[in-house]
Amino acid sequence: MLLFKPEHVAAIMEGRKTQTRRLRYHGPRVKVGNVYQARTRMLDKSSTFALLRIKRVWRVWDLRDMTLEEAEAEGYPSVEQYLEAFRTINKWSGPLPTWENADTWPIWAVEFEVA
Repeated sequence: MLLFKPEHVAAIMEGRKTQTRRLRYHGPRVKVGNVYQARTRMLDKSSTFALLRIKRVWRVWDLRDMTLEEAEAEGYPSVEQYLEAFRTINKWSGPLPTWENADTWPIWAVEFEVA
């Protein structure tokens, strides 16, 4: 199961959001090729809005290296807007994860498609 904010549902369903970045201390919780429910509420099966097939998973070492193409795949028109959303969603107030602190704050990127 992958949890998303309600404001991301339309972008996912329209194919504008095809990636997500997640803080995961013990590695990614998804596997390439598998299909997972996409929900807006953790314990509520009725909040399932799609099935997502995982296409690719990779480690993000420094959020400062994000490209415009990646920000757009996250559903945002600019890197700055994505980083602002990342801070809000993850309640992040300090410096963004970088090469210097990547082991403390591991981020995994997941590319998906609606199955």
